[in-house]
Amino acid sequence: MGIIPIENLATFDRSRFDELPFGIIEVDRDGRVLTYNRWEEELAGRHREETLGKLFFSEVAPCTGVAEFEGRFRSMVARNESRREELDFVFRFPGEERLVNISLTWDPRWQRGFILVRASQ
Repeated sequence: MGIIPIENLATFDRSRFDELPFGIIEVDRDGRVLTYNRWEEELAGRHREETLGKLFFSEVAPCTGVAEFEGRFRSMVARNESRREELDFVFRFPGEERLVNISLTWDPRWQRGFILVRASQ
């Protein structure tokens, strides 16, 4: 994806996330949603109030609770080192599927990660 480094995202004022042209979901080590930006609200058709504080992989987007997605995130957390991994993933929404490019990030200094979502071309 080649976009903003996690170090920069971790220090952003969260209100700036709504200005970015891609989805941002900030999660803690357990996958609990801390931030959910406007772009992601529009893609997923979910208001942030429905997602904040919930477990992303099981309560918000259960289709991501697979080894390819959640497993990679859990592995990054277990390694306890700053990482970024990319993958293409099909999000399954009611009535449709959408291919997206995902950047999974984790940084142990802040004990949180970001799931960056961009529509695939």
